[in-house]
Amino acid sequence: MTLLTDQNREEIFRQSQALTYSLFPLHLVANPEQALIISKGTENSPNLKDLQDSRFAADFAKTAPKRQPIRFFQLGTLTSPYIKTIKELSVIQHTHGTTAHLASLLREQRFPEPKQNDNSVVLEEAGVTITRTSLSEIESKKPKAPASDHLLRLFAYNHLLQQIGPKYFQKEYLEENLIEEATQANVVSPLSSLVVLETKEDYKRFGITDSKNSLGNASLKSSGAVPEPHEWVLIILVVLVVSFTLLKQRVIS
Repeated sequence: MTLLTDQNREEIFRQSQALTYSLFPLHLVANPEQALIISKGTENSPNLKDLQDSRFAADFAKTAPKRQPIRFFQLGTLTSPYIKTIKELSVIQHTHGTTAHLASLLREQRFPEPKQNDNSVVLEEAGVTITRTSLSEIESKKPKAPASDHLLRLFAYNHLLQQIGPKYFQKEYLEENLIEEATQANVVSPLSSLVVLETKEDYKRFGITDSKNSLGNASLKSSGAVPEPHEWVLIILVVLVVSFTLLKQRVIS
């Protein structure tokens, strides 16, 4: 607790003012199929999980699942955790840009349509679409190399959020097929978690076994893996030592 005094009240007010946020009640928008929300992002907002058991969450759970995604235009690229999550849950049909871009869309009376479906997810920030193909399609196309495990993890995580959608605050989204998908990809999601123990014996002691269909933990051996920061340091040190040794030999010779 901080004692409020004449000397510190203005500073405390400035600090508190910087932490303010607002939550737009998207689930209360009338005629969502015709609505367009224009907003500018801020850094401050609670995570959607923080709203669990609140009146906001209860109202959201009753109304949002019955509505189609609302068109949402964000000025700039700064996105609050709240907007980011409801975008991933496909509660809003999100795009961002400048006022000039917005004016162009309004003049042309159009809005970017989402390209994702049950077999594809869109990573808007990266400008990437990940598509899931069947085994027969893969065999017919005969790719040169299999896709990275990390692509499957990215697809699974975003696909799970896409399937949960506006049912986030309802227990009905805990479906067996979604749990199986999270298990296979070995990802942390709203319906899955990961347990990390120190030794293999600990896993045996608690009866925790690997799923036969799971990708397992990400590692350097995985396709598309990226070294951890400390591994990068070791790699750089080795390169520097080798370079110094070779350079020293040339100078001596």
